[in-house]
Amino acid sequence: MASLNKQALIRYRIIDELIRKGDYPSMQDIISKCEYRLGKWFSVETIQKDIEAMKNDISLGYEAPIYYNRTYKGYEYTDENYSVNNLNLKKEEYEVLENAVDLLKQFKGTRLSSNYNNAVNKILTGIRASQSNKSAPVISLEFQTDFAGGELFDDFIEFIKEKTAISVVYTFNNQFRGDIIHPYMLKEYENRWYLIAYSEDSEKIKVFDIRFLYDIYILTGRKFIFKNFNADSFFKHSIGVGIIENFKEKVQIEFKRKVYDEINSIPLHQSQKIIKYKKNGNFIIEIEVYVTNELLNKILSFGAAATIIKPMYIADTLQFVIQEMLKNYTKK
Repeated sequence: MASLNKQALIRYRIIDELIRKGDYPSMQDIISKCEYRLGKWFSVETIQKDIEAMKNDISLGYEAPIYYNRTYKGYEYTDENYSVNNLNLKKEEYEVLENAVDLLKQFKGTRLSSNYNNAVNKILTGIRASQSNKSAPVISLEFQTDFAGGELFDDFIEFIKEKTAISVVYTFNNQFRGDIIHPYMLKEYENRWYLIAYSEDSEKIKVFDIRFLYDIYILTGRKFIFKNFNADSFFKHSIGVGIIENFKEKVQIEFKRKVYDEINSIPLHQSQKIIKYKKNGNFIIEIEVYVTNELLNKILSFGAAATIIKPMYIADTLQFVIQEMLKNYTKK
């Protein structure tokens, strides 16, 4: 197996560069160029092993068609269009990559990130250019629409990577508030993006909807505060992005038999477990979650197929919501 260290990879590219020029580089030409570029001595044996690896090592995947031309006393490619920079993949591997790019393309056209769109375009162009025939798409995805705050997406990523504190104004219950926050992570939920950050005003980690962040200023001289944030732990008891630390409950929900496959194939939450099967085919699950709007909306989405068993205050809340909904459809 070939060496996959950084220096070996540089030598492979130097060899490829020299051969692609078409000047039939000799062994000494290759050694001299490697020594000049890398600043160290190389033996004939080392370069011979490099060439052998480029030709035959499966782990590299180059399968370089290198041939020593005795007439010109140098190396050449038997395929003049070959380069180690090409995607040297089999047909089925191209198909897998195309499907992956189709997944990436669901974000194209949004204001998520111009850099993201450019990267997807480059990948797509590289794959298409390496194929003689373009197959029809086999994956269809929901189109991701534009969202407010998307134009600042790259900025938020940079704040997180560079550990930069920022001053913001945000809205909460239709009121404007100011805060200094220390960004940790971006999280997407139902095509909306949220910034998880430490709030100096609240002295805790909070979730901010980026649609409602305004007047953002970088505080370069302020020390970044990091509170041992772990996304898995932070969202352990949440559905979506709702976090109410002191409002966690073991919620029991009875579902009708017709939604059994749906509930079991896509659980409401990672803590979900079936605690009872009923004779009529209904079943009761229990989840341990924060009581948030996301939870209530998720239960309501099942309509008459879901009934809260306990705690009763959640059932009472949903009953009130349903009664208010009913008023919208009561004939006058």
